[in-house]
Amino acid sequence: MIKEYENISLLPLNTFGIEARCERLVEFDDTADLRDIFAHITERWDVLGGGSNVLLTGDYHGTLLKAAGKNIAVLSDDGKTVHVRAGAGVTWDDFVGWTVERGLWGAENLSHIPGTVGAAPVQNIGAYGVEAKDVIRSVAMYDVQNGKELTLAAQHCAFGYRDSVFKRELRDRAVITSVDFALSRTPSPRLDYVAVLRRKPGRDNIVYLTRDTAESLGQILALELRYAALAAADRFPDKTGYQIACRHTTPLLNIDLTISDL
Repeated sequence: MIKEYENISLLPLNTFGIEARCERLVEFDDTADLRDIFAHITERWDVLGGGSNVLLTGDYHGTLLKAAGKNIAVLSDDGKTVHVRAGAGVTWDDFVGWTVERGLWGAENLSHIPGTVGAAPVQNIGAYGVEAKDVIRSVAMYDVQNGKELTLAAQHCAFGYRDSVFKRELRDRAVITSVDFALSRTPSPRLDYVAVLRRKPGRDNIVYLTRDTAESLGQILALELRYAALAAADRFPDKTGYQIACRHTTPLLNIDLTISDL
């Protein structure tokens, strides 16, 4: 169902907490909604997800589209692999929590990443040795140019390091409506990347810990966020409470390091 708002405040819709207004905000559920919406759009448009990858510098003159579909459904389950479909409007961390609660493996390392399911394939979000492409099976999208719904298999999404076809060839053309995932019932924790928990206050050495369950990994991530929040509160007491997505990419260097070098 389409819901339209005019001259709406974007303050609660961006994680920087910046006050700006949008000329027109339209929520959509599915392709049928998008087909109707684009039959009448003549102005500038963009898609707004969780608002963690945008920095508003003024009012938005045009139409912002926001996915409202928040359904998560199991498509098939053969006892080993479970295929799941999530609406583009589902909060990403809620989706990860949903998989963990049901004992489905593959997405647990991507916990605590801000944003929505619909935004995950665009950026090919990643953390702790895992990327969205590792669990994405296909992406359903509305093609603005021809008014059709298309489904791209993962191998056709051109996933790269924080990159995808949706950031390049399909930029300003695709509106993602849902994402299908392939998850495993076999416990398969990826903990090789989680070597550093935190630095001890007042010391230069790094504490190395070993964790063998997804629950422990979740505790590590939560602790890291808590330590970061406490540090930010000490340094910027008036600027806490904001969570943003990381827009930079880590440079790849061809050097050899050992633990003794750290």
